[in-house]
Amino acid sequence: MLRPLAVPLLPLAVPLAVPLPLPLPLAAG
Repeated sequence: MLRPLAVPLLPLAVPLAVPLPLPLPLAAG
């Protein structure tokens, strides 16, 4: 049960941490 629970959690945490650092270099540039 750990695997099926960690699978949906990973993709959910990724988009949350990705869009944050992305606009930083874009706004700075």
